[in-house]
Amino acid sequence: MADSMARRPRRGLAPSTGCAPLRRAPSFTNTRFVHNGTIITAAGISAGIDGSLHLVSRLLGSDAAADVARYMEYDNWKPNSGLIVARPAALP
Repeated sequence: MADSMARRPRRGLAPSTGCAPLRRAPSFTNTRFVHNGTIITAAGISAGIDGSLHLVSRLLGSDAAADVARYMEYDNWKPNSGLIVARPAALP
């Protein structure tokens, strides 16, 4: 009896996992990465490199990010090629 009750999904939760259902996120086309001020997301390997270089430029400056891209022989990087939803406060 207790075993069958444990498997019964609770109201408002996804039946397959018992977790709260995920909200639908917006989808962006022709965007290398998205930075919302807290999280940087990217969809793919080279887009992830762009997001990483964006982070380097936020932490160490655009010259440092350009140096990293040159060291990696990554010629496709264009600063600010992603969607920056909200400019985060300056990092220490």
